[in-house]
Amino acid sequence: MSIPIAQQRMLLQRSGNVCAFPDCRLLLTAAGPPDYPVVLLGEMAHIVAESPNGPRGDSPLTTEQRNLYQNLILL
Repeated sequence: MSIPIAQQRMLLQRSGNVCAFPDCRLLLTAAGPPDYPVVLLGEMAHIVAESPNGPRGDSPLTTEQRNLYQNLILL
């Protein structure tokens, strides 16, 4: 299962275009070449793993809950 578009949009819009990692706070976009003027630098990540077998996967969250905004971070 992938992260629903609505959840991705919420994460991106609420991020303020800055990394959520403590003490980082770098911008998640940068100027690019003329034919591609904005470069995306950020990566979405799950706080509790998407899969129960993944890193940090031991959680009572359902598969659907793992892909919600509340379990995502933008770095």
